[in-house]
Amino acid sequence: MSGGNGDPTTARPAVAHVHAGTACVWDASDAVRLRTEHRVLGTMIGGLAALKQQNSVFGLPLQLMPEEAIVGLRKGWLQLAAAPVATPQRAAASGATAPADSSVSSAAEAWAMKHAAALRRGFVVPHTSALVPAGAAPTAEHLFPLYEGGQRAEQFRKRLEVFCDLYDRGYTLTAGVRYGADYLAYPGDPSMYHAQLAVVVADPDQCVPPTRYAGTGRIIHAVRKHFVVAWQAKDGGKVQYLTITPPLAFDAC
Repeated sequence: MSGGNGDPTTARPAVAHVHAGTACVWDASDAVRLRTEHRVLGTMIGGLAALKQQNSVFGLPLQLMPEEAIVGLRKGWLQLAAAPVATPQRAAASGATAPADSSVSSAAEAWAMKHAAALRRGFVVPHTSALVPAGAAPTAEHLFPLYEGGQRAEQFRKRLEVFCDLYDRGYTLTAGVRYGADYLAYPGDPSMYHAQLAVVVADPDQCVPPTRYAGTGRIIHAVRKHFVVAWQAKDGGKVQYLTITPPLAFDAC
């Protein structure tokens, strides 16, 4: 189940630009390396202009789950960079000028609309994946709203520890919301393997009604996956796992 983790000493880290708490990889080679060397899949969210059905296939940027980005930071093969902010000064410095020929009204209008939209959303597409100077790279605590504190942040930290533990065990992980789980764990690349585990992260201090797990278990077992409940022991202890199986194993599903 183990996958290549790469060697951060022989290759530069991949770069993810963070805007509004979302980490996106804009460099195609970085996206490929994350998948093939580090078992990080992310989700392609960009449109492909050449395709008529825009919802069938997506392209860059590659959006990372916060857990994926933080694992990369901990392992050293990912570096975060603040996404560049669109300003008139930045547009001028990058050479973004309107078409000189005023007779080409459609091109000028398209440029104006695109530039205005960039200014409103406060973000421009990065033109390079070059690393930021040492010591200037923003950290996860500064860029991810999930670290701001409160119950939501605590729940995320518990899920993060489970994610990191499963990653260290060699699994490839994706979101499991489709089956009512937190994560799906694959023994390899999802293009070649089915998910073996559907993992639900539990709070050891919280009482969960059995009916909740019964409903989730029926969904997970119906698609022939192992239903795993995971939690981190108190005081930062080890992550523990409990497998819930159907009464007659998968023959009853």
